Amino acid sequence: MTTTKTHEKLGDLYRESLCQDAYYKGAAGTIVDAVLGSFAWLAATNPDLNTCREAASKLTRDAMGFMERTIGLIHDDWLSNKCDWARIDGYFYNEGNNDHEWVIEQLNEQQERVWKIYFDYAGRPDLTAGEGRERLGIRWHHDLALAATFLEAAAMLLSEVKA
Repeated sequence: MTTTKTHEKLGDLYRESLCQDAYYKGAAGTIVDAVLGSFAWLAATNPDLNTCREAASKLTRDAMGFMERTIGLIHDDWLSNKCDWARIDGYFYNEGNNDHEWVIEQLNEQQERVWKIYFDYAGRPDLTAGEGRERLGIRWHHDLALAATFLEAAAMLLSEVKA
């Protein structure tokens, strides 16, 4: 498809605003803005705890899937008692209403941990995920970045509301 209409230049103030949003909020902030914007558009109200919990649940579970598939982090954490993923997951099933602040803290800690793993192993495709598991492969690096971003976005969404 072609058009004869010429493209307009973005205004300086608008461009500056776009750049500041991307710099200060990052990819996770962009996800949060999109989720909150869609809630506001659909319901014409601010999102409540259940709405944010549902969105954060999807982001967290996707992140957990990425982490397990790439480096087996969820399984290894259970074996070594590093992170209580079952308690985090239970929060999203309304099993841990008193865990709101704890879950936010855990999601932030885990996203920092995943970013550390990401940067520690950057450029090392020769690494294996563990004895008996497949090599990490090319996609693991990208998947870990997504997992960390999703965990951060989930924490930010839950921070938007009070339990």
